[in-house]
This record gives sequence, C-alpha cells and structure tokens, in this order.
Amino acid sequence: MSAPEYDRDWLHDLRNALNTVVLSAAVVRGLLAQGELDRAIEFLDDLEQACSACQQLVSQPRNVRRSR
Repeated sequence: MSAPEYDRDWLHDLRNALNTVVLSAAVVRGLLAQGELDRAIEFLDDLEQACSACQQLVSQPRNVRRSR
C-alpha cells in the first residue's frame, strides 16, 4: 500500500500555515525576551490564525489518489 498523494494547493497551504506557526513562535519568544509585550501579542494573533488554518486544512485533506 503506497502513501496517499495530496492536492498540491492543499499541501502548499498547509506548509505555509505551519511555517507561519513556527516563525511566529520564534519571533514571540524573542520579543518576550526583549520585553516587547505589545508586539509579541500581535505575533501571537498571527500564530493563532495560522493554527486555525492548519486545523481547518487537516480536518479536510484533499487526496488526489482515488481508491481503485
């Protein structure tokens, strides 16, 4: 049994959202270390939106391979 192949646009959207999560978390960590709470909160909002996008994408994966 081979691994499923996913729609390229769906996979691209998921990767983008996950990259936003990772980058936003790193930025928030740095901003908190510098005491920049207001800017950290802005990035936490971005992180939260990206997590929601990931949740939505994962709940509706788009497989391109059909059962035979």
